[in-house]
Amino acid sequence: MTAGWIALLARARIYRRLLLVELALDETPVERPAPGLEVRLLGAGDVAAYVAYRADPGAEEVGARLGRGELCAGAWREGRLISAVWAARGRAHIAYLDRELALGPDEAYAYESFTARAERGRDIASYRSNLIRRMLREAGVRRLVAAILPETPAVRRRSDRRRALGHERTLGVVGYVGLGPWRRHFFRAIPGG
Repeated sequence: MTAGWIALLARARIYRRLLLVELALDETPVERPAPGLEVRLLGAGDVAAYVAYRADPGAEEVGARLGRGELCAGAWREGRLISAVWAARGRAHIAYLDRELALGPDEAYAYESFTARAERGRDIASYRSNLIRRMLREAGVRRLVAAILPETPAVRRRSDRRRALGHERTLGVVGYVGLGPWRRHFFRAIPGG
């Protein structure tokens, strides 16, 4: 099936898939910090700044995530949030598939990694990701997983670079086939994953 057909079926909510990958917990080497960049975990007082940066999922959901103990590492410039990534433990909701992912006690799920368009190409995501990896390691996490949309060219290129450097390993494909409320969820492990 071509990427075009897969995208069409995904929009119709008939077939959706994501690659489930394991990300290395070691820190990405970065030559020097970006000038004027502050990287820290978001707290309850940062909900409005997050919603200004990215309106979806909304203030209520951001507050609920923080209340559940999910971590959000953010990069700030001049008091404005410009890049963020979330991490969940225990259970994680994959919104694109409307599916829960059960995690082991030493696993975490990274999701909604996003950098403002004007700030891309400056290694900001690397600084921010280093913080979340360090926090997770210190909390006893041994395995960090994420789900990526293989039909998005930029996401695929970034994933290919991480895999080439040994920072990512594909575990399998997770998704569903269905029509309306009737869905069959699946996970296909990739040999060696």
